[in-house]
Amino acid sequence: MNVFGVNVLGVSETIAAIEGDIAAFETEVDALIQEAGQEAASEGESRAAVRTGLMKSEIAYIPGTMQSEAVSPVYYSIFVDQGTRKMAAQPFMTPAYDIASEHLKEGIESL
Repeated sequence: MNVFGVNVLGVSETIAAIEGDIAAFETEVDALIQEAGQEAASEGESRAAVRTGLMKSEIAYIPGTMQSEAVSPVYYSIFVDQGTRKMAAQPFMTPAYDIASEHLKEGIESL
């Protein structure tokens, strides 16, 4: 009876290298996500309708891990952005999200 064995060398080193690459990739993606959040907030501020200035001044970027938010917490922001049956929309956050998400997509594709 013949018994053959295979001894694979370097498995732990290969796994460590792959894990390092994954961590580096996640760091780069997180940086792109944070840039997109900041860009969305900035775009929203520049596009916001100004009557009293409250809505524009309250737009904020909220960072997170592998996520970011650009928010307009003033309660009537959604009505300005999306419109109502009595008022035409004056989009400011929706186009800001669209621009930032497109740049995020392009950035991730370039990695």
